[in-house]
Amino acid sequence: MKKNVPFLAVVVLLSIFTHQSQAQTQYYTDTVVAPSGQTLYYYFDSVNLSIVITFPGTNADHWPTSFTKPTGDLVLPDSVNHYGTTYPVKKINYSAFKGCSDLTSLTISPTITYIGQNAFLNCNGLTGDLVIPDSVNYISHDAFKNCRGITSVTIGSGLKTIYSFAFSYCSGLTSVVFNADSCTFGGESVTSTPFFDCPNITSFTFGENVKHIPDYLCCRLNGLTKVTIPASVRFIGSSFISCHNLDTVYMMPLTKPYIPYSLEDHCSFYDNAPGRVIILSDCSAYDNYYTNESNSAWYFYRDDLRDPVIDISVSVSSSDETHGSAAVIQHHHSDVRCDSTAVVEATANTGYRFSHWSNGSTANPYTLQLTGDTVLTAYFEADSTLGISDIATDIIIYSGNGCIVVEGTTDEVYVYDIMGRRMRNEALPMGVYMVRIGERPTRKVVVTQ
Repeated sequence: MKKNVPFLAVVVLLSIFTHQSQAQTQYYTDTVVAPSGQTLYYYFDSVNLSIVITFPGTNADHWPTSFTKPTGDLVLPDSVNHYGTTYPVKKINYSAFKGCSDLTSLTISPTITYIGQNAFLNCNGLTGDLVIPDSVNYISHDAFKNCRGITSVTIGSGLKTIYSFAFSYCSGLTSVVFNADSCTFGGESVTSTPFFDCPNITSFTFGENVKHIPDYLCCRLNGLTKVTIPASVRFIGSSFISCHNLDTVYMMPLTKPYIPYSLEDHCSFYDNAPGRVIILSDCSAYDNYYTNESNSAWYFYRDDLRDPVIDISVSVSSSDETHGSAAVIQHHHSDVRCDSTAVVEATANTGYRFSHWSNGSTANPYTLQLTGDTVLTAYFEADSTLGISDIATDIIIYSGNGCIVVEGTTDEVYVYDIMGRRMRNEALPMGVYMVRIGERPTRKVVVTQ
């Protein structure tokens, strides 16, 4: 028995060594030529019946000098014929293209679901736009770290988890489109964000179906000054902390999204630009957002809430210009808020009187509460109560020397142009004006010289 012990030990050690060698060689068993012509290295995943693109050799930290790194424009295959059977390509393995600095562009096939840690680390020759297809649900640590030539990234709707430093130090990156509808952050803190140290990102757009904005997604992106939260969003994590130049948040949901409460960092929009405002999308949304509950995250932002700034047009007309005219007397025309108003007035011609507006109101002048673009028509009717003696009053109105002269009354005279703006009754240009004397009906006067 004693003599057999050394032999058994050798057998056990040999078995362990053989097992480790087999485990290591799984990282690269075969090659395939990419649609773009480069030689790629892969192994067959017998559990998931799919292909994993990986690195050559057994040490992912160092690309073996005996293997040629792929260069140029790389298009990844969506399937591989592996010993007579075609299998989908689903994973880009750990460090698969690490340090391939001569890659110039990348097309990720729509079968890929997983992009591993360091997969494209230091591929700083990649330039232009990078599209992560909807099929990808996992992007690991440092996957595209230090890819300094990429200028824009579009992330598909299927992403479920994004990890620390996934796109960190991508200094050329200026815009991100984020379409993942229910993504979470797999990292730990504001110091390990997916876009860490990407100072030139000035545009971060969320897709219209995004429901969940993950923790720390946009933290410390000091190139951002404005961001729009789409109407679909129901949850905002600690996503925008320390965006020091973010001064405007356009909040499109009518009902406030849930923000986890945290007294320590004041939640998602903490430490933004001084005076940062949150502009709501609708005049009815304010009451849904404002809260006096101190244990609610929105309590910290209640003084930052603003009604929407809206550009409202007001247009009025007469149903028949021979019966009378209509004009806007007072309206700011643009950049008005939820409590804005406009004043319109109808002016009957001789022999007619104002009847009503197209919305049924009989007020004249008529003050409108503005909630959107407004079009009104003034309707007139014959005034059977007017006779010759009524019209021929002792008040005389005429124009001369660039002004409108009113004789026979001491009442105050108001002159308006056809846009409803009150005019000083002197040096009037030629044109049509409305004249109102005291509380009498407005009359039209033509200035010819």
